[in-house]
Amino acid sequence: MKTRIHVTLTLILKKYAPDKENAFYMEIDFPGVVLDVINNLEIPPEVPLLITLNGQQAFLDTSLHPGDNLKLFPMLAGG
Repeated sequence: MKTRIHVTLTLILKKYAPDKENAFYMEIDFPGVVLDVINNLEIPPEVPLLITLNGQQAFLDTSLHPGDNLKLFPMLAGG
């Protein structure tokens, strides 16, 4: 069974998006978790991410449901 979620990739992560669009819908296997999306997009595991799901912090093992809004941000450091 498949489910559809909305994914937004920001900043340098846009290069992993289909057609280089930063926001898109994605079909994933249901049940699924955030890590499934990251693996499907081929984002390397060494890229540190900040993850939000429906406006709340999420983690790699957070479950996904139909209509979820997933946003991935690269971790940035500065000073």
